[in-house]
Amino acid sequence: MEWKLEFYVTEKGDSPVEESIGRLSKKAGAKILRWLDLLEKFGLSDLRDYIKKLEGYELFELKILHAANYYRLFFSPYEDKRLVFFHLFSKKSKKTPRREIETAMRRKRDYEAR
Repeated sequence: MEWKLEFYVTEKGDSPVEESIGRLSKKAGAKILRWLDLLEKFGLSDLRDYIKKLEGYELFELKILHAANYYRLFFSPYEDKRLVFFHLFSKKSKKTPRREIETAMRRKRDYEAR
């Protein structure tokens, strides 16, 4: 059974992750969408070399390298083999900025409250 992918949507109907993907170069956006297809087909265990759980948070991080940039997607697994994506950003450093984690956690709390 395949996983279901879902993007966080604000109360106003905005989808920050999809909007972020849309603002990327065509090649970068296509690469991220290919990774999402792989996640949908194979789930977490087959891609564990590219996914890590963020210590101290109920979030996972998918790292995608494209043209010397690392794109990071924060998401959480839910019942019924569903993955919900909360935040996408790019960075060149190894350390994940706390404000990026906080953005994802704020969206996760909003998602779970509705």
